[in-house]
Amino acid sequence: HIPLFSAWIDKKDSSYYNKRNIPYEFKLLYRSSQDGFNAASFHRNCYNPLDWSGSHGYKNTADSFLFNLTDGNNISTARLGYVIKASHAVFCCNNQGPSIPKKFTVENFEIFQVIKK
Repeated sequence: HIPLFSAWIDKKDSSYYNKRNIPYEFKLLYRSSQDGFNAASFHRNCYNPLDWSGSHGYKNTADSFLFNLTDGNNISTARLGYVIKASHAVFCCNNQGPSIPKKFTVENFEIFQVIKK
């Protein structure tokens, strides 16, 4: 799935990259089922160039996105969401983990640091 994730980052067509020309390294920082589903584990393991500590509040970025795979073995089940309002893209607070709406359930989630090669 890495070529597809790379295309999403660069906002390219899904077939733009293949296994030989991926411009990024993906470093797994956090897996909720392994590291714990709580704010302390999330902040201990995750990297955020926008700031986790300090004053909490919304951070401005147009570069973030979320995706969901309902079936990890079938990439066609992927859904992608880009930032709509950059000024409210990420809410940073050092005593809270990721916020998930009450009507949305998740069994496991992973956070990756994306490093340009």
